[in-house]
Amino acid sequence: MKKPSPFALLKWAIILTAYCFLLYKLLSFEYYSAIKTAWQNGQLFTQWHYALLVLILLPFNWLFETMKWKFLLRNLESLTIKAAFKSVMIGNIAAFFTPNRLGEFPGRSITLPKGKKLQGTTIGILGSIAQTLTITLVGIPAAWMLFCSKKASYNNTSPFVFIGIFLGLLMLYFLLPRIANSLKSFRALRKIEHLLESLAQFSLADLTGVFLLSLFRYGIFCTQFYFLLHFFSVQLDPLFGAIAIATNYLFITFTPSLAFSEGAVRASIAVLTIGILSTNTIGIIAAGLSIWLLNFVIPMLIGSVIFAKK
Repeated sequence: MKKPSPFALLKWAIILTAYCFLLYKLLSFEYYSAIKTAWQNGQLFTQWHYALLVLILLPFNWLFETMKWKFLLRNLESLTIKAAFKSVMIGNIAAFFTPNRLGEFPGRSITLPKGKKLQGTTIGILGSIAQTLTITLVGIPAAWMLFCSKKASYNNTSPFVFIGIFLGLLMLYFLLPRIANSLKSFRALRKIEHLLESLAQFSLADLTGVFLLSLFRYGIFCTQFYFLLHFFSVQLDPLFGAIAIATNYLFITFTPSLAFSEGAVRASIAVLTIGILSTNTIGIIAAGLSIWLLNFVIPMLIGSVIFAKK
């Protein structure tokens, strides 16, 4: 009988650990009894067509992220949509154990040929910055409008902190290829010259394209969350709902967390932001947990199956 390789053992250890963490978090979620009571009282699950709309949007969310990953790698490795999709799903396994999903792009790069994995991880930085930039761009004015319109208490310095973060990300994103190109001339960085070259090859049009794909995906998962809130009987005006959801994702993005505990974090932040507009706390918590299950846990499970076969 052939002895398993160290990589095979590590692979199964990662998958089993991910499943154990997920099971623990699902079993220890503290609001199950409250959700069950609200459901029995007819306060939840009143509009099933919203659940159908969320499921219809689910593959589009994955598709835009797959297209973005394929576009980012096109000069390094030509991937089919199917291969890019597998990479994206596998990345969710590595993201599960790392703060703020920092391991996602190294995880995706596992599927790349030998010698291109580090370059793939480096290129993934652009995609991550583009998505964060999108969330920040929409989230800053949304947070300002939400807290000012409802006269909620907030720290007066917060808008300036977020504006500073946004401007810093904007400059870093669009200047990153130029910065990488300049750094190539330093002798001390010769060993990572091929990594810097991977970033330097992106043009302004390329960066704009990646940013637009990130924007489309952002619109999809915000719409999913809005539909889930209605599914759980959280009635929101479309305008104020959009403002609250954009604020919610802004806070989630800049809250340090581990992906396996993100369900509880998302539920808490949703109560903080959307709770300004609705008193249906249980519905908000249920929606926050559900969006985590749909957009991260399900892809992680799919990724674990693909990863197990590789």
